[in-house]
Amino acid sequence: MRSKSTATWTRMESDLRDKTDIDSRNDYAVSVARLGDYSKAITILNEIEKQSPGLYFTATNLGTVYELAGNNKEALKWIAEGIKRNKKSHEGTEWLHARILEAKIKQAEDPTYLLKHSVLDLDWNAVTGKETEFIIHGTRIPSNAVQKALLYQLEERMQLVKPKDLVVAQLLHDYAELIAATSVLEDAIRLHQLSMEYGYPDRVAVENEVARMEHTIQMARVKPYFKYAAYLLLALGLVAFVFKKKWITFRLR
Repeated sequence: MRSKSTATWTRMESDLRDKTDIDSRNDYAVSVARLGDYSKAITILNEIEKQSPGLYFTATNLGTVYELAGNNKEALKWIAEGIKRNKKSHEGTEWLHARILEAKIKQAEDPTYLLKHSVLDLDWNAVTGKETEFIIHGTRIPSNAVQKALLYQLEERMQLVKPKDLVVAQLLHDYAELIAATSVLEDAIRLHQLSMEYGYPDRVAVENEVARMEHTIQMARVKPYFKYAAYLLLALGLVAFVFKKKWITFRLR
């Protein structure tokens, strides 16, 4: 469900209302959902599933709309079904959508869950940046696939979810930690700042991490000057030594 203005979704809803082909009915359900009528969208998508069972987009859209409606267990069932039908769709990142729903279900059962865990639940203190894969909920996933999934799912989710949202905050924090370990610290800092905007629970820890990153960046900027200064001191020392050597030699003669 890509981002469009309310006016665009309203126009789509009007244009597609009387269409009867499957693709149009699916798009109509999406437009209805984006306008906030989740119950109607679910009804339409279930009708499509009965009429043409097994379509990937029906499953994934049902999963998304059920989640928007607050029924995370039903959403997880349909996202899992969508993965079975086409695991490569959404650029192969729907496994993370399933992990998100599992975390939301656990959060509903224990309101403190996301205060103690992240969606990926990785120990970032043990991450070196050289990992080729991570083990997430018992499944080995290539590290580049984890980064890709975080980016894709965050782009999708942040169109629908505004601050504050603990799930998005945790995802942003995980993405920041991964970027810090493998890529550009400036990007990681911005992601950490976004995680705080979305309500990351341990604000002090994030602020300390950002301060550490900023210090590292600053030291990297001034390091060349220290190197040039060292070269200059070495050169001056050599010049002084040469002059001193000549002076000593002259006196001995």
